[in-house]
Amino acid sequence: MDQDLTDVTQDREQALREQLRQAADRLTRARYIYDYGEKNLNLLRESRENFINSLRNTGLSYIEAKTKYDNCLDDQSGHLKELGVELDYAQRLYTRACADMETAAAAVS
Repeated sequence: MDQDLTDVTQDREQALREQLRQAADRLTRARYIYDYGEKNLNLLRESRENFINSLRNTGLSYIEAKTKYDNCLDDQSGHLKELGVELDYAQRLYTRACADMETAAAAVS
């Protein structure tokens, strides 16, 4: 009976460690992708005139090129917001996994 309980406890601890590892991996990826997106959005903002002039060199008017830039900026800002939501979710998963590990450790003690 004691052996069965020990096996169950060890299995639970292993599952919690795996859950924590996966949550940490997800959080790391989400942070990296968000930071990368934020950096690129800032670069896009900094290169506004170059971006518009590049589009104008293709034959677009200033208004058309500016509209394309504004649309691109809006799209990228929207993607960054979505990445922020994913980052928040990954953080909550990680926090929950840490809490589960602490609860399990307290139960064993």
